[in-house]
Amino acid sequence: MIRLKTTPIEINGDLVLSMAASVSATLNDEQNEFRYYCDLTEKESLAKCAKANRKTLLHDYIAAVCCDGFTYIMCKHFDEEAAVEMIMWLDSLQIDHTDIAKPHENSDYCEMEHYADLIQERFNDKALPIITDAVFAILFNDKDFLYKFNCKVTEQIKKLRKEEFPEYLQGDGYLNRENPPAWLKSGVFYRDRGRCQECGTDLSRIFANGNNENYDHIIPLRQGGSNDPSNYQLMCEHCNKSKRDRSSAYRNVVWPFWDSE
Repeated sequence: MIRLKTTPIEINGDLVLSMAASVSATLNDEQNEFRYYCDLTEKESLAKCAKANRKTLLHDYIAAVCCDGFTYIMCKHFDEEAAVEMIMWLDSLQIDHTDIAKPHENSDYCEMEHYADLIQERFNDKALPIITDAVFAILFNDKDFLYKFNCKVTEQIKKLRKEEFPEYLQGDGYLNRENPPAWLKSGVFYRDRGRCQECGTDLSRIFANGNNENYDHIIPLRQGGSNDPSNYQLMCEHCNKSKRDRSSAYRNVVWPFWDSE
């Protein structure tokens, strides 16, 4: 059985759930251009599609949505409102900001704007990485969200041409296959509770040793899927071989803690 080593993140649950909901709403809003937050013509993003990275494409998307929200408020000249919200996050994470002097009530707009900029700099540097990891932990458990996220990634991959990106593509719109690293397998195995996401077979080998775990691309590479960790799920060998490259089927399975009846 794969062992997972992680460091816990202490959070304000209400704030993180609110941010996760905001990220999900942004993804589902057809008026929001996905490429604005995740552009695969940028080499760093494409490299993450091609080879799994601990800071995934989804991490980048979460951080971009979070930053954009505060930047938008400040661009609308509600700098004090943005600063108050960012300070709420800093306080919840016990990140000091007392060295940044708050303007007096009668200060002019430029002073408040400068103050908000300094708060945002502290927020982006200290709070954003923690928030991103916490929101990722929530959304990585939501297969419906992951599927929709990867569908939007796939739309961009399908437009890529091998002649332009020969180091990443084995064909037009078709990324090279990469073996998932041990840390990715650990995370997916833990998230999926050691069970095949198609038939529910226990792959932990606690009670039986005859089942082999496979790490399946939710959206197959041949259909424009990526090697980003957000596009993986746990399957038994039989279900994975049955699925092959023909299907992007998935199940959003929740295992209850106890029967309520």
